[in-house]
Amino acid sequence: NVDMPILQTLSEHITASSAVPLK
Repeated sequence: NVDMPILQTLSEHITASSAVPLK
């Protein structure tokens, strides 16, 4: 989303967290 780049960043962060869960 061009209007909400933050959402894209969060989406990528969530994907990375899901790929490498750091608990």
